Amino acid sequence: MAWSILGLIIKVFYLKSVLPETVTPEYVISGILQGNIIGIYWFFIPLFCVYLSIPLFSAVSDEKKKDIFTYVCVVCFIINALVPFVLKVVPFDVGFSAVIRIGSGYLLFVLIGYLITKYDIPLAIRIVFYVLAIFGFILQVIGTYFFSMKAGEIVSIFKGYENVPSILQSVGVFVFFKYIGSRIMKIGWINILINFFSKYTFPLYLLHWYILEMVLKEFSVEKTSMFFRLATPFIALGITVGITFLIRKVPVLRRILP
Repeated sequence: MAWSILGLIIKVFYLKSVLPETVTPEYVISGILQGNIIGIYWFFIPLFCVYLSIPLFSAVSDEKKKDIFTYVCVVCFIINALVPFVLKVVPFDVGFSAVIRIGSGYLLFVLIGYLITKYDIPLAIRIVFYVLAIFGFILQVIGTYFFSMKAGEIVSIFKGYENVPSILQSVGVFVFFKYIGSRIMKIGWINILINFFSKYTFPLYLLHWYILEMVLKEFSVEKTSMFFRLATPFIALGITVGITFLIRKVPVLRRILP
């Protein structure tokens, strides 16, 4: 809430992208509840909903978690993601409206993440996940290019966090880092870097919008330029570390930048 309000102030008085007369109580309340005053803050709303759902899954006994969570993940992936995705790609229209709510949306990632973290995955299964992740990446890139070129506009069939390509890539990446992470952490300088920057990952998410908007405004940089795409993430990281370090020294302000 604090950063949304600060972002709104910046939009009105610095960026001038929001007219003062449009800032009504309804505008502010709606923006906070929907997480769209600052575009990237949409993430908090489904995140809070996921948090509120976790006690239900925690109530499942430990000896049943693996089987039940695996069942929910497989069935929800097929019904909520795979079937709708295939029906969008195939050249004929079939109505399909089935959704399994218990694992819909981002809840699927929570259950998959639990299974990846908690249980060992045989090498053969890991290889399957890696192959599927690569396939998901290729599918997203080539599929988006092919359909978009054909339509003359960006086609989003292969895009989306809850879509099949995204899920396949996410599983492959997290499985990879589960098993390679401990080896990487044994490399001294990488271990130091990871431990240092791990304290700034959440502040980076909270603050990077402000930094990128400042770069765009003050330096007249194009969003599509190579500089903006490749250099500004490192600029944002450096500035975020400095700002976070200073704010965390102030007793009151550090409460809004954990």
